[in-house]
Amino acid sequence: MSDLVLADEELRTVTHLKQPAAQARFLDRMRVPYRRRADGTLLVGRSAMERAMLADIPPPARAPAKADTSGMNWSIPA
Repeated sequence: MSDLVLADEELRTVTHLKQPAAQARFLDRMRVPYRRRADGTLLVGRSAMERAMLADIPPPARAPAKADTSGMNWSIPA
């Protein structure tokens, strides 16, 4: 393939995933832009992947923990 884009095998090596939908989720989490080909596989620019691999990307934010409402609420007077 071209030096401008990752070959399909290179994308599988980077993501450790075979299915294009799973690869797309991986790339979305890493904020790597990609295009879908007509056959469903992904087209990923080599320079975009290199920037993402070298970037200091914070992990995705987690949802705050919900309070446990199943027990007694001792803060409210009877």
